[in-house]
Amino acid sequence: MDTLGATALGVSGFFTCALWLISARLKPRFAGLDRVQMQWTPEGHPPRPVPRWVALALLPAIGTVALPLLGLAAALGAPENEKLGALLTLVGVGAALSAVHAATLLLSLRWTRGGE
Repeated sequence: MDTLGATALGVSGFFTCALWLISARLKPRFAGLDRVQMQWTPEGHPPRPVPRWVALALLPAIGTVALPLLGLAAALGAPENEKLGALLTLVGVGAALSAVHAATLLLSLRWTRGGE
């Protein structure tokens, strides 16, 4: 495995940890809530709440599976001339997942607590 391949695996580990740290950081703000809103209709209304643990763990669990697989694909499966592009794609996917996770948790707190 070359340097870019090892970097891809490191990047996938970094963003996997970031997803779990976002949940850990925001978990105290969910104290006292059994269920929270995580989905909204096109009209802006929530269809049904989900358990708190689902809100905190679903996207990090998906990222824990998907990001290392993408890292392995970038490290081992990408042709030499495309490894940098695969690494940059991995960075973009990890950053997007982290941003979406943080935004969704913050919006669900705002909606669930009534605009707090």
